[in-house]
Amino acid sequence: MTQGQPVISEVFPSGLTYGQFVAAAKSNKAGFEQNYREFTLADADRNFFAGLNARVGPMKVLAIVEDWCPDVVRGLPVVARLTEACGMELRLFHRDQNPALMGMYLKEGKYMSIPVFAFFDKGFR
Repeated sequence: MTQGQPVISEVFPSGLTYGQFVAAAKSNKAGFEQNYREFTLADADRNFFAGLNARVGPMKVLAIVEDWCPDVVRGLPVVARLTEACGMELRLFHRDQNPALMGMYLKEGKYMSIPVFAFFDKGFR
């Protein structure tokens, strides 16, 4: 860890829940709601992630997002359903309000591409 990087275990609890994020969304709220409502998790995927969560969990999933991003509108509801079905804890952080956190997950070390989904075991590894 370099100086100035946040400690994930310390910042994680301050993130938004999926419900809080969608309720406060200024863009694409209907898209989030529709994608969440229409997504069905396959049994094989549920079984895989639930088994993983049982072995190393409870798992924590950190998401870096913005409500204006089409990739977030498509991907975040899927991850929200997955975490709910498998007993994982999901916390969301706005990319533009958390530059130090985003800096830890830059694509190719320079692009602030979102969404970012980081999965951690109970020890935040």
